[in-house]
Amino acid sequence: MGDLSENERKLAWTEVWRLKNSHYSGLTSAERSQLISVFHDLLGYGKSEQVNDDWAAAGSSDPERPAVNASPAAEAHPLLDIHDPRHYLFGEGKKWIPWAKDCKGGSKRGTYADGYPRGIVLHWTAGHRNGIEAGNQLMRNTGMLYLIGDKDGNIGQCDSLAYWGYHAGRSSHPRCNGGVSDEFCGLELQAAGTLTKKGDKFYSWFNTEIPAEEVMFSETRGNIDRGFYHAFTEEQVLATRKLCCWLHLNNPDVFKIDNITSHDEISPGRKTDIGASMVVDGKALTISEFRALVESDISRILENRDS
Repeated sequence: MGDLSENERKLAWTEVWRLKNSHYSGLTSAERSQLISVFHDLLGYGKSEQVNDDWAAAGSSDPERPAVNASPAAEAHPLLDIHDPRHYLFGEGKKWIPWAKDCKGGSKRGTYADGYPRGIVLHWTAGHRNGIEAGNQLMRNTGMLYLIGDKDGNIGQCDSLAYWGYHAGRSSHPRCNGGVSDEFCGLELQAAGTLTKKGDKFYSWFNTEIPAEEVMFSETRGNIDRGFYHAFTEEQVLATRKLCCWLHLNNPDVFKIDNITSHDEISPGRKTDIGASMVVDGKALTISEFRALVESDISRILENRDS
C-alpha cells in the first residue's frame, strides 16, 4: 500500500466496489474473487482490517455510543416535524446521532483532521431497498464506510463521526485538499438509481421493475443528467434534510452547508447519483437547490428554538 498514491488507492477501492457489485459483465465468480484479492493485496487489506479491529475494540467502550438498536430516540424516529428544535443538538460536537440506528462498524481508514466531517456526500446504493441491516452488510463487504438510509427514513450509523472511510472514490471538491472521502462523510440512500424505460414500464440495471409512481424524469439541470431516476421516498428526503441540519447544528464551526454535495457533483461524468432522485413537492431538486432547502430548514429550526 505504501507504493500507491492516495488517488491510486481510491481508484483501487472503487474497482473493488464495482467487482463486488457485479458492475463488470463477462467475468466468472472465480475471476471476480481473484481480481478482488489482487486489489486487496495492493491495498494492504489484511493490515487495514487489523487496524479496524483495534478501533472497533476501542469504540465498543465509547461512552457516547448507544446500545445497538436500543436507543429510545432511535426507535421513536420522529420525522413528523423536522423543524422541531428538540430533534437537534446545538454546538455540542457529539459523534453519535441520537436518533440513528446503531450498526456494526465499517472499514475505517483514519480520523478527520477536525475530528468531525466538514461536509457530506449524498449517494444512492443503485440496489434493492432491503433495509438498514442489509445495507450495513454491503458496506462492510465492500470495505467502505458511510451512513445508510432506508426507504422508511431510518438512518444507520456504524461508527463515530470522528472516523472516515472510503465512499466517494475518485472525486474532487473545491473546498477539499485532494480527496473527498477523508473530509466529507457519506450517506447511501437505498434506491435503484438510473432506470431504463421499456414500453410503458421502468427497469433498474438489475432488471427489477420499478413502479411508475416511484419514477422521476428530468432534463439536464445542474448536476442532473437527462433521464429516468428512482425517486427517494418522502421519508428518505425528510431524513436526509434532518441529518444535514443535525450535522451542521451539532458542530457549525466544522460542518458547512456549502459542503453538502452529491456524487455526481464531485465526480462529473463518472457518477450519476443522486441525479433527479431528490424529489420535493413533485420536483426533482438539483444539489444546489437541496443546499438552499437545508439552509432554509436550519433558519426555521433556529427561529423555533428562540421563540
